[in-house]
Amino acid sequence: MVCPYCHSPMEEGSIMSLSGGAIYWLPITSSLPAFLSKRTVEQAGGNLLGDVTKIGFFAIHPPKAYFCIKCHTWLIQRDTVGD
Repeated sequence: MVCPYCHSPMEEGSIMSLSGGAIYWLPITSSLPAFLSKRTVEQAGGNLLGDVTKIGFFAIHPPKAYFCIKCHTWLIQRDTVGD
């Protein structure tokens, strides 16, 4: 993959969390749900990055991601699974 900003090669990897918890994105206009679940994150207008367990909100399959060492840009493919 080539970085769309600086056109340097990007390194493929996966987005992970230190504790094994799910990674999610929320719009700046949303507030953090009191209880985190797939449903509450989506109701707040957010997206989960990868699959999660039904109980405990733990990541199952982290999404594939690319990182540009030169300009520090991240690209995350939400509906793919890293190897």
